[in-house]
Amino acid sequence: DVLVRPISSDEVKEKALDMLERVKIPARSWRVGSVALTLLTILCLLGAMGSSIVTDIVRGLFLAYARGNYLTAHAKDVYDVDRLPATFASGKYVLTNKKGNVYNIGANQLYVRSSTTFARYRVTSAISLGAGSEGSPTSITVDIIAVEAGAKSSAGVAEIDELETKLVGVTGSNPTSLLGRDADTDDQLVHRCVVRRGTWSPFGPRDAYESAALDATFPDG
Repeated sequence: DVLVRPISSDEVKEKALDMLERVKIPARSWRVGSVALTLLTILCLLGAMGSSIVTDIVRGLFLAYARGNYLTAHAKDVYDVDRLPATFASGKYVLTNKKGNVYNIGANQLYVRSSTTFARYRVTSAISLGAGSEGSPTSITVDIIAVEAGAKSSAGVAEIDELETKLVGVTGSNPTSLLGRDADTDDQLVHRCVVRRGTWSPFGPRDAYESAALDATFPDG
């Protein structure tokens, strides 16, 4: 606990006051706002900052205590496990034109969204959508990708149902689900490191299979 718990500035100040009192300096009687007490307070704040940095480094040496960037570095250095980043949901989108207008739109200029989750997506390539009619609509399939990364960008079939960029007579829908993933939390990364140990055994323990499953990704990431 001494190694991994940072000391607050108040704790540092209390220790400093005790030390000054021991050497017969009446620091506890210094007036609030005086130069001496102000300087001591500033030094204690700096000491607390240093304590925080040191304890973060110490915590980074142990899988059970490491957090944040220190955990990311520890996982890579000791277990060769990378923190999985957040991904952008992406997939196919069908645009259907039931009017006589022709639309030619550049890449990344057409935006669509879900009325359910309010997540936004952009069409990644230039499109050319020909004229259609109610009885004979024109359709094209395009690629879309979420504007924001993470699981909140996921969408079920047909949930992306609104064109943010209004096109008269044009509707859209996603024929398949789109899946976005959040970045690994600290706890998830620690767990992936723990089960990675199973791959070090030649006897095929359960953790080895779990490690393979948790690390698996599709070719697109």
